[in-house]
Amino acid sequence: MDLWRRLETCTRGSGFRLARWNVRLEELYAIAPTNPFAVVVLAQLACRATQPDQTRLVSKLELAKLLKYWSYSVNQRFQLMLVIDTLLTLPEPQEDAFYDAAQHIEDEHTMERLNSFQRVRLRREKQASEEIGMQKGIE
Repeated sequence: MDLWRRLETCTRGSGFRLARWNVRLEELYAIAPTNPFAVVVLAQLACRATQPDQTRLVSKLELAKLLKYWSYSVNQRFQLMLVIDTLLTLPEPQEDAFYDAAQHIEDEHTMERLNSFQRVRLRREKQASEEIGMQKGIE
């Protein structure tokens, strides 16, 4: 059963009261690493607590970073980010800022897993491609 169906099943007719979780944030953060539903509740609480501004951007980035830290799989992160993105909407300029920061989070964690030889090779390949791009721009 996919995440969407599980969420729908968990919340339909269950008498779930979101406001009650507002005072239990520590508990939510404690169970979120192994419970995707807790992540969704955190996103819902962040949505209610923020306006589509810089505060919401920070909340959305925090959740994206935590998904990576909590070691959710790529597929789980993708599905959870669909929910988070739907709840924590941002104005267009902040969407761009979120995308750039989220890419940095992914790159940062990728770099942590690489050994020094791989990091040097990656850096050199990036420099070489930038030089080629600059040469093509001059021509």
